[in-house]
Amino acid sequence: MPASPPLPPRLPPSLPRPPPGFPPPREPPPRVPPAPPEPPLPPPELLLTTPIRSSVLKFC
Repeated sequence: MPASPPLPPRLPPSLPRPPPGFPPPREPPPRVPPAPPEPPLPPPELLLTTPIRSSVLKFC
């Protein structure tokens, strides 16, 4: 009596094969490092005395 051909390796139950036409799982998006915290805004008194801000106010 000939030996039966070996069965093809079965996938473990934890990794089921997706049905045909099922989209493949997308890779998770890369980890984006959190943006650095913005520096605190100076008080309004300093904003009016800075030359950069005063030049901007002149153009407004």
